[in-house]
Parts: sequence; C-alpha cells; structure tokens
Amino acid sequence: MDYKIGLDLGIASVGWAVLQTDKNGEPIRIENLGSRIFDKAENPKDGSSLASQRREARGVRRRLRRRKHRRDRVLSLLEMYNIITKQEVLYMFNNKEYKFLKNVYELRVEGLETLLTPKELARVLINLVKRRGYKSNSIAQEKSDKQLGKLLTATIENDKIMKENNYKTVAQMYLNDPRFIQTDNFYDGRKVLKIRNGTNVYKSTVRREDLVKEIKLILEKQKELNPKITDDFIKKYLEIFNSQRSFEDGPGENSPYGGNQIEKMIGNCTFEKNEPRAVKAAYTFEYFKLLQDLNHIKIESRVFEDGKYKTEYKLLSKEQKDIIISIARKSDTISFDKIKKALKLDVDTKFNMVNYNVKKDLNIEDVIAESEKSTKLKEFQSYHKIRKCLDKLEKGLVEKLSIDTLDNIGYILSVYKNDESKKNYLKANCKDLNDKMIESLLQLTFSKTCNLSLKAIKKLIPYLQEGMTYDKAVDKVYGKDVYVNTKRKTRISFNDIKDEITNPVVKRAV
Repeated sequence: MDYKIGLDLGIASVGWAVLQTDKNGEPIRIENLGSRIFDKAENPKDGSSLASQRREARGVRRRLRRRKHRRDRVLSLLEMYNIITKQEVLYMFNNKEYKFLKNVYELRVEGLETLLTPKELARVLINLVKRRGYKSNSIAQEKSDKQLGKLLTATIENDKIMKENNYKTVAQMYLNDPRFIQTDNFYDGRKVLKIRNGTNVYKSTVRREDLVKEIKLILEKQKELNPKITDDFIKKYLEIFNSQRSFEDGPGENSPYGGNQIEKMIGNCTFEKNEPRAVKAAYTFEYFKLLQDLNHIKIESRVFEDGKYKTEYKLLSKEQKDIIISIARKSDTISFDKIKKALKLDVDTKFNMVNYNVKKDLNIEDVIAESEKSTKLKEFQSYHKIRKCLDKLEKGLVEKLSIDTLDNIGYILSVYKNDESKKNYLKANCKDLNDKMIESLLQLTFSKTCNLSLKAIKKLIPYLQEGMTYDKAVDKVYGKDVYVNTKRKTRISFNDIKDEITNPVVKRAV
C-alpha cells in the first residue's frame, strides 16, 4: 500500500493521520488517525519556560560581568590621572580588616562641599558606576512592559520626594528621607540605610539623569580643590558611567556574535535567495497582502434566468478594488457591511469570505447584515499605527511620506529596539521626517518578517493588480517549477534537524 503520513505538531500534542494514496500519490482514504498527548514544555507551577531559569542566571552573570568591567575601567582611569593606584583601591575593598569610617553616601554628600581623599573619591566613583539608576532604552518598551511600570512608578515617587524636600542629590535623599532610614536600627550612633531593592520592589530606583547631575556636582567641586581632577577626567568618567550597549547588539571586541542580532536572524527570501526577507510592517508588504485578499473575494448574487433563480459568483472589478483600497488607507478595520455600501451592492448580495450564521429569530436580511458587520478586513495595521502616531502632530502627515520612507520606518522600528539607534537610522534613511516626527515614532515598535523580500514582492505586485492570485503571479514571475524540492529524503531522523531547532518547546514536540 502506498501511503502518506500527516502530522499536526502542537505544544502539548501531536495529531497524526495515515492516508492511503493512489498511483499518483493522491489521498484516497484515511487508514488510521489519532493523537499523542504529552506535558507542555513549561514549568507546571507558573507556566514559565523551562529555559527561564537558565536565561535569568545568564542575565545575572552578564550584569555582574559588565559591572565589574565598568569598575575596572574606573580604576584604570584613576591610575592614569595619578589619583590612586589599582592596588590601593583593591586592598581597601578586599582586605576584611580594613574599616570604612564613613558611609559612601555620606562621602557623596561631603564631596559637594569639601575635598575628598583619593580613597574616598575612589569609593564614591566606584559606588556610582556600579549602581547607575534607570535609563529608558525604548519608549515603546516602557509602555508595554508591566515590570517596567512598577519601576517607573518608583522613579516618579523619588522625583517627587527630591522636589518637595529640595534635595540637591540622590545621596542627600537617601541620607535624610525617612523612606530610606531604618529608624529602629543605628550602628555606632550612625544611621543604617535601607537602600537595596528586593524582588519586584524598586523603592530606591532613581533615574540615571539624576545621578549624572550628582556626579557633575561632585566632580566640579573636586576639580576646584584637586588639580588632578580635570575636565578631561570628568568627561572620560561620564563616558564609562553612561556606556551601554543597545538591546539588539551582541558583544563587542570583534566577537562572532557581535552586531545587530535581530538583523542576523532575518532569513532569506523564498525566491530571491540573496535578498533578506521583508518586515511585515513595511507598507509594500501590507499593500501586497491586501491585493491578495481582494483577489480572493467573490460577490455572490442571485439572478433570475430561464424562469428560475441562479447563484452567480463574480470577482471584484478593478474599480471595486480601488474603492476598497481607498477605504483601507483611511480606516484600520473595514467591515463587509461597509464594503457593500461603498460598492453600492444590493442588500441580499453575499461575500464568499463571510460566514453567514443562520439564526432562528432573525430573517435572512438581518442575518446577512449582522454577519457582514462582524466580519472585517484588517489591513494596513502598521500603516495605521504610524498614521495615528503622526496625526497627533498634524493630520494627514502620513500621506506626504513616500512609499520608500514608509518601508524604511517599518524596517527600522522592527529591527532596532534602542531609541538612539532608531533616531539615527530614521534620520539617515527617512529624509521626509523631521525631528518631531521621529520623536513621535519612537513610541512604536514592530516585529516579524514575511517569507519574501521587497524585491520579490515588487515583482509580484503588478500581476496581483491585474487580478491574478498569488500562485499564478509566482508562475508568471518565477516559473512553475519554483516550488519543486529536488533534495527530498525518504527518511529524516531527529538528529538531522535537532541542531536547527533552538526553541525547547518545538524540540520537545518534534
């Protein structure tokens, strides 16, 4: 018996069916079917990924490594300017017998008015560079991340405390505000501060810009009192303090994993093998997708012919498609009820893409109306997000942008996640945009790519505009044999593909 096996892979089950086939390989009957059920590849307690513990541990290692790297750079800077040697500082921190006479936050406050000794200055600068406060990398991420919402609430509360109490610096707030002092706990007559955050608690978090102000105040005062502290020293220290790699970038120093990691993960086009896939937020892709949908819509109507009613199906005309495209550019959702009115069709006309649910308490006209109101075409979703964002500045701005600019906006907001990166690339690649428009677009972020490149999409669009379906357009541009896979295998083992599967949930199912 010739047969084929069909598999439906899910996260907790695999459905299977054995189909008997004829000599041409076409299915003729179902021999057997069933499903294999197994546990999801996730933590049963909270539904988190099995890889979450490894990911969190890796994140901690990275933070500690980067913090140590910043500290080492500060030590080198202090030694370069002959303020204090690395050995002296390391001895001070690593020798258990060495006792600090003052709290580092007391030193940060004293440094605003008096000269700090080299050891005291080193303690202050290392303390600041290790705990740098919060800096937003992405406005869009702030809006979507619930955990960041808690953190931002804490920074707003601390901003309020500083303004209401006229604290010049963060250290002054920590030392003097009851929120950070353990009133029932004093050590040798000194205050004991409770500054460290706990799990999901961000009470002590402040904005990085507040710490930058404090650094400038301290170092400007030290520059007046210590000739070794120069403008160049302050500039280099702030560079170390503010250094931060973009989210999408891998490690530096010529690492094979360096560069934009999101760009590296984008695959190549199905047809144009050397071209990268287009992002789904590109205007050209969204227009391409709309044309495909329009070419599948059929209008169903009843005509009276030869003494009886006959059902007739017609594809949309070019004029009708143009009307729908015009509506799609103005509205992010279009109901088929709205399409019918725009095309001036009869009330009893139906569409093949609408599921008409017959209900006993409704007549046929009401069924048609209700079903068409609830069935919608959702097209140009990313375009409309961009439009609404720019409309806040001025109505109709998006209509003044070129298609190339809209494609570039979609790509940049999909591939780059850091606001500075977005700004730089938008300025360089979107000449239609001014600074206000760029700032407004930073609140958006997109993701996902399609299987085709913009080059392939642009080749196919003219044939779709003529009314061809996608498969016929592909035949015209790339030939009928484009889908044929000449490297078929009669047997594939899991070992052949396990290295290509990185997702643990998918790997478990396979």
